[in-house]
Amino acid sequence: MKRYDKSLIEVWEWKEKVYREVKDMAPSEYVKKIKNDAEKILSNSHIKLPTVAISKRRQKVV
Repeated sequence: MKRYDKSLIEVWEWKEKVYREVKDMAPSEYVKKIKNDAEKILSNSHIKLPTVAISKRRQKVV
């Protein structure tokens, strides 16, 4: 029997948990969930990203 690293088992469990949460979601719901999760992470970490307009996409951000 193979022995797996504890951290690898945790990652597998996390992956399965996330899969069960999102497997029945519509694509629009899934995108909305990802955006909300990203906003939570950014606000909890006090990270402010600059807003870039599509027309300014190819310009350098200073």
